[in-house]
Amino acid sequence: MEKHPVYQFEKYSDNACLAIAEARRWAETFHCNLLSSHFILAGLLENEADLLERFFKGQPLPVDEVLAQIRDRKKEHEPGSTNLVNVSQISLKILSRAAAEATYSQSQHIETTHILNSLIKEPKSIGSEILETVARQVTSQQVSAPKKPPQKIYSSKTHKKHKAKNKDQSLFDKFCYDLTKAARAGNLPPMVGREKELAQLLHILGRKTKNN
Repeated sequence: MEKHPVYQFEKYSDNACLAIAEARRWAETFHCNLLSSHFILAGLLENEADLLERFFKGQPLPVDEVLAQIRDRKKEHEPGSTNLVNVSQISLKILSRAAAEATYSQSQHIETTHILNSLIKEPKSIGSEILETVARQVTSQQVSAPKKPPQKIYSSKTHKKHKAKNKDQSLFDKFCYDLTKAARAGNLPPMVGREKELAQLLHILGRKTKNN
């Protein structure tokens, strides 16, 4: 009789085996005989701190906040499995799906990314709910964060002098930037590869008529 994927440790990678062992340690620490999905998530993150950063490249979630949420919900449990006494039904589905994904992707072992991806796809799991909660918090913080003012095109010393508040300044000096003065002072970057456009500009400006 073939063993259930939960017990087929030879199919798990070294990191995945360590993560499952760490998940059981978390469950034992909180005197829980049932391996629920949030303990699996804790085992994954304790074993690989950069797992979320590698998985969520666009918006990595803070590991410390995820682990804190897991500790807050340590007393919550998922329904037990009829086949495996010490594994919840949802954790059973997560690990079974991870094994199926590893087979489908022709991986030699069940990796931690397979387990995390399977956990995220299980909407009723406590682990998935925790990740969604932290993701919403990160998004709300980014929305409420003050936006940086747009950078000025020129950041030369001459421009900084023009920005200084001085009652004696003219409106031109106060609200405009004198490119001609900056060019004479050598504060503008050199023009490279625009010889044709420069010659055309000089030709237009040098005409007696239609030189605008």
